[in-house]
Amino acid sequence: MTAWEWDLSTDTLQYADNLAHLTGSRDPTPYSTLATMLENVHPDDRDRVTEIVARARTGQARFEGDYRVRMADGSWRWFFGKGGEISNEGGRRTISGVSIDITNRKRTETALRARDEIFSAIVEVASYSITLIDGATGGFVEFNRTAHESLGYTREEFARLTIRDIQAEHSPEQIQANLDTTRRTGILSFDTRHRHRDGNIRDVRVSTRQLRFQERDYMAAVWEDVTDYRRTERTLRESLLFRRQAERIGRVGAWKTNPVTDELVWTEGVREIIEVPPDYQPGLEEGLKFYDRESVPALKAAVQEALKNGTPFALEVGVTTATGRHLWVEVRGLGRIEDGGTSYVMGTFHEITERRRAEQLLAEKNQAIEASLGELRTSRNMLEQIIESIPVRVFWKDATSRYLGSNRLFAQDAGCGTPQELIGKDDRDLVWREFAADYRQDDRQVMDSRRPKYGIIEELRTAEGEVIWLNTSKVPLIQPDGTTCGVLGIYEDITARRSAENALREERQRLESIIKGANVGTWEWNVQTGETRFNERWAEIVGHTLAELGPTSIETWTRFAHPEDLRVSGELLQRHFRGELPYYDCEARMQHKNGSWVWVLDRGRVTTWTPDGKPLWMQGTHTDITARKQAEIAIQRQVDELRRWHEATLGRETRVLELKREVNEVLVANGRPPRYASVTGPGSDRVHPAAASSRHPFPRT
Repeated sequence: MTAWEWDLSTDTLQYADNLAHLTGSRDPTPYSTLATMLENVHPDDRDRVTEIVARARTGQARFEGDYRVRMADGSWRWFFGKGGEISNEGGRRTISGVSIDITNRKRTETALRARDEIFSAIVEVASYSITLIDGATGGFVEFNRTAHESLGYTREEFARLTIRDIQAEHSPEQIQANLDTTRRTGILSFDTRHRHRDGNIRDVRVSTRQLRFQERDYMAAVWEDVTDYRRTERTLRESLLFRRQAERIGRVGAWKTNPVTDELVWTEGVREIIEVPPDYQPGLEEGLKFYDRESVPALKAAVQEALKNGTPFALEVGVTTATGRHLWVEVRGLGRIEDGGTSYVMGTFHEITERRRAEQLLAEKNQAIEASLGELRTSRNMLEQIIESIPVRVFWKDATSRYLGSNRLFAQDAGCGTPQELIGKDDRDLVWREFAADYRQDDRQVMDSRRPKYGIIEELRTAEGEVIWLNTSKVPLIQPDGTTCGVLGIYEDITARRSAENALREERQRLESIIKGANVGTWEWNVQTGETRFNERWAEIVGHTLAELGPTSIETWTRFAHPEDLRVSGELLQRHFRGELPYYDCEARMQHKNGSWVWVLDRGRVTTWTPDGKPLWMQGTHTDITARKQAEIAIQRQVDELRRWHEATLGRETRVLELKREVNEVLVANGRPPRYASVTGPGSDRVHPAAASSRHPFPRT
């Protein structure tokens, strides 16, 4: 323990002489100011200590808390710090306090907590029901999962019950007697029956022990459900009884033979198996005829050996009954028997056809199991090959975020040569240790929530020091008993894709700026489905908002387009689809919201095609050219007006020429010279150059 004083005005700390003993350093500099002191506080405790300091500085609370401090040798020790009220003497505000080394206490608490967790885990996963019963009320104070689940109750339901509620055999008086016996002797074992929540009765074997603490009596009770065991016992007894009955009705028989005299004796059981009359009694050679031919030499040899040396034998052979049924029997020879100076061999004859069939079926099943295991091994090998061959990183960890395995790509990213080198390490041991806290927090969240996390975008530092971007997904690993045992992760290097997406985003922004600057509408058309996508400018051209037109389709275009222009548009589209035109280019009229007609220039091209060569998606622009078309119309009107004036003027000039020719002709006919030189001579074909021109100076457009 060391005493200290904190000067609030200078944020300096002064300690008692035993600071060196606590920190291992005679130099108090690392702990002499609040800033340097906080630098030596463990990172996990620093925010909490900073908050305590801030509250103590303002007088809102006393300085009190435990935290870890870095020692001179780099190790960490736990301290409990406690400060008094703020004093103000001579304008100097200080807080005095003490710091106590509680490292050993913390270690003890950690060990005890771990021990409690271990014992709690053992009790919780035990296959026995373990309970602590209140001696006065019979209520269940504590119990494990098996206790309530084995009887069909939830934990909340079971906590409201007493030992009397689950008893199905003992009366309340007997239950009290058991409690009294346990209290008197300290321990008691007995068999009883419990009632399941669904009403079924379960056989149990109970052991109880008297406990007393905090001036109150308790009974620790452990019981095992022996219902299946008792049922098995009953089944076994019935099976044994059935076997004795089966033996009595003849499925096991006995025989005796003397091969020297060819004598053979069958009991009734043998005759029933062979399906011969009750009085049938064959000799040895005749009796051997019922056996499969290939088994007869072995039977004779075994009988001779038993007769000579008393050697017992057991053979499984096939027989064909008198009715033609083929059976399997076990023939046992018990050795030589002396009877009045005559030697015999005696044995049993037991039909084992069903057993042989079962063994054959079992062998077939074993073969099937082996085949399945082979397929499983093959599948596992294939899975390992797939994990190693796919261009993604795969890893799996235990419940403490320590690596249990990975594929080679992940191990290489982690700075390990092989996946085996990675096993047992955690993220703090690897090249990306600066991100380890975030990775472990993600692991903990996935395991605690028991819900997968997909699409985690995060950074990673490779063994070469390069920072790359990853798309990570993690799923919890859950055991058959429902407990979470770890986490499986898969990540893909998306650095290149992220760069491409950024470039694409910038390109789209530039394109949008260009489109806005050009003040044109855009459209996309799925030729096969009729789906369309318009921008807001497309709708503005016809006086609408895009929301007013939605949902849009190709019908939106046809609804607004002039009927005469739809035909032209369709012809141009078909020519483009056939490859005759590289682009679709059409000027068409569309009806504005106010009823007027606006002119648009529609341009586009097919960008994607179906596998069978049909146009799929087509994109293009939609430009308002109404002002240009109106100017063209005004110009055309002026041209038409000039044409009419020209035609009228040209007609008058032609008539003057004709009159001049006629005057010349009259003068010539009267013997006088022509008056007009340009039309001299009778019948002259000369006309005004403008009249002779075949091209109109104002052609129609």
